[in-house]
Amino acid sequence: MPEGVLADDALFRSGETVAEHVVLKRLGTIGAADRYLARGPDGESRMLGIVGVRHAEMADRLRELGATAVRHPNVVPLLDVVMVGTSPVLITEPVDPDTTLRMVLDRGPLPGDTALTLFRGMVEGLAACHAAGLTHRDLRPENVVVADRIARVMDLGVATAMFDLVSAGRSVTTSGHTIGRPHYWAPERARKPQAADARSDLFSLGCILYELFAGKGPFAGLNLYDCYHATLEEKYAPLDTVRPDTPPAVLHLVPLLLRTDPAKRPQSCTELLERLDQFTLEGAEPERPAPSPVVAAAPDRRPLWLALAVAAVVVLGGAAWWALA
Repeated sequence: MPEGVLADDALFRSGETVAEHVVLKRLGTIGAADRYLARGPDGESRMLGIVGVRHAEMADRLRELGATAVRHPNVVPLLDVVMVGTSPVLITEPVDPDTTLRMVLDRGPLPGDTALTLFRGMVEGLAACHAAGLTHRDLRPENVVVADRIARVMDLGVATAMFDLVSAGRSVTTSGHTIGRPHYWAPERARKPQAADARSDLFSLGCILYELFAGKGPFAGLNLYDCYHATLEEKYAPLDTVRPDTPPAVLHLVPLLLRTDPAKRPQSCTELLERLDQFTLEGAEPERPAPSPVVAAAPDRRPLWLALAVAAVVVLGGAAWWALA
């Protein structure tokens, strides 16, 4: 196959050269992309990721967002992004596919100190993204990797770039890789993706913090519609009923992070880190979720169902065209 050419229905093959990188082997689906171990032009190991959203402007949009500029110990850096046909290919440091937080959690709930160490790393990595003006919008266990008790966030900007193009009326093709997991979305992000901000990412952090201790997310198993309404109503099993030995600090933080109203959550990762610094495992009194309010129907459901429809297609796979006038 000629250099830099990728057939729409093909994956990279061992020995193939893509953007001056020699493909060594397939690693599997990690986060938002199908990943391949490769050798870069400098001889260093790299990872190539074929993103499941195809549009000629994806690479430019990721650069405009600043996704390639973020460097932090708790972030898997996006070294470059290139276009191979209409497929954006992410070039990053290689990661072990068996070290995603999803794989770690599938082995069972974590010890409290390990869970808090990993959580703090995610918050610090996300703080670096936010400081660069970048909202993640797709934080979930599948795109966090863990090694030596260090958590690193990956796939910066991919979901944002996709929704920006869709919102701008571009025709975007999806090809089956998972981008977006509604069970980790803040309600405002589900209703109107382009309105998501740093506080929406903090909601996702709250879902992950819950899962680190409970072994499953607060909204796990719900369909798209029920999941959205559960986030609106703050309706989930209190964490201490799922894991009674959860530290008081975590019992305090989870309900704050999962508030329906973003103004009632911590307003930044910096604030969240300050709260973590204030707590000890024996410290703060737990705050219980408020009783579920009666929620009026949204006056305009189109933005919600547009967001959920896009999510459903990307999550479930299959090619589809989205052209929004």
